[in-house]
Amino acid sequence: MKQVGGWPLEWQAVCDSSNSELLRRSERLPDRYALVVDAQTAGRGRQGRSWHSPPGANLYLSLFARLPLPARALGGLSLAVGIGVAETLRGLGAEEVGLKWPNDLLARGRKLGGILIEIAPGRDARSEVVMGLGLNLRLPAELDVGQPAIDMATLGHALAREALLERLLPALGKVIDAFCVSGFAPLRPRWEALDALLGRVVRLSAGARCEARVLGVADDGRLRLADAGGEFCCAAGEVSLRPADAG
Repeated sequence: MKQVGGWPLEWQAVCDSSNSELLRRSERLPDRYALVVDAQTAGRGRQGRSWHSPPGANLYLSLFARLPLPARALGGLSLAVGIGVAETLRGLGAEEVGLKWPNDLLARGRKLGGILIEIAPGRDARSEVVMGLGLNLRLPAELDVGQPAIDMATLGHALAREALLERLLPALGKVIDAFCVSGFAPLRPRWEALDALLGRVVRLSAGARCEARVLGVADDGRLRLADAGGEFCCAAGEVSLRPADAG
């Protein structure tokens, strides 16, 4: 099996969900493992949403890792993974790529990709984590994903999956290692340099506050916001947000 950036890399033609596949096999996997599939029949996004996964069009990648951290210390991991992906894409020339808290990749105000972190039941102080990435490389023209979307080809960067993985997997290994050593706090400036909503007013989908201005992120990865009542923070899973001027 080919190793890329310290990750044993497996390719599959099709499965229900690359994340689900690795979760099912977690007990038998080495401490790091990567799976790419050509198509998913039941791709999943955040909060139980479906992830459209047409065959051969995009990158569907899941990483399995045993991390020396308890589950309670993993808040901010999705942000760290987002940093690794966005910085890699920018390094390949896609300077328009940014991040939307907590797990989306954006470009030109449209969704370019998403990250889904899932934790397998642990048996010790370590956590078994699956980190899924769906990245739009070339969307079929007829595909309706239910929201404004964009792909790398439209941005002028038609990337082959193999070449992208050669850059992406080492970068993700490094940012995950950094997170395990020091947590999210030292990574926070890198996130805020990529934050597509920093300083903008957003509309929240839950809670008493309806609109607030994004101030950045806290050292633990929570979103920092301010409204007429003052500054407050939200954790991933508590709210969804979108720019207030997005309609």
